[in-house]
Amino acid sequence: MSYNPLLFDHLPYDAERDLVPVARLFFLNEGLFVSTELGVNSVAELKAMAQTKSDKLNYATLGEGSFPELFLRWLNNQWGTKIVGVPYKGGGPAAQALAGNQVQLTRFGIGNFLGLVRAGKVKALAVSADKRSALLPDVPTLAEAGLGGYPGQGWWGLAMPKGTPPALVDKVNAAFVKVFSEPKFTAFLDQQAVVPAPTSPAGFVAFLKEDRKAAETLIKIANSKREEYKPH
Repeated sequence: MSYNPLLFDHLPYDAERDLVPVARLFFLNEGLFVSTELGVNSVAELKAMAQTKSDKLNYATLGEGSFPELFLRWLNNQWGTKIVGVPYKGGGPAAQALAGNQVQLTRFGIGNFLGLVRAGKVKALAVSADKRSALLPDVPTLAEAGLGGYPGQGWWGLAMPKGTPPALVDKVNAAFVKVFSEPKFTAFLDQQAVVPAPTSPAGFVAFLKEDRKAAETLIKIANSKREEYKPH
């Protein structure tokens, strides 16, 4: 709804014309992870290393235009570095590549890396949420680690087809907001490395407006080229 219209030509939908925003539901809590073989224990140490030998550091992505790739381009822009992106087909392969030191760092959802962190095969330097994760309570947030300001964050939301009656949109919204506000369910979500963040329909519209601005900023920094949409 935010990035695809800027990255692909001939999408089979128009995000603003064809979809009615119902509710933002949650954010994905991501982590900045490094190989333990790299020997760094903080974002500050990683930055210092990257600024002296960034061309020797590889970073796992999901390819051109993906969230991990956009973060890498932003990071290189912020630090003045040349860390190299290496595309993988998913979080699992990227996690295994990091554990094997085939790549030295990446940013992905916590769930892909939690087992490897607990086994001591990769190290988490920071998490993307506004507060620390219950799954990694000793790991600082990006802001705490001195790397705040990144405008993008993975999120999930709910939309309905154009023409859906407003009363039905409100009814569905109320049902989802209720579920995503229940203490037992939010505690469950904490264990899935996601952060509940339900909104009203109007709140989702306002969020999308800002998220699309963030998408434009990141894609401009990344200099990502538009591609022809190809359904999988």
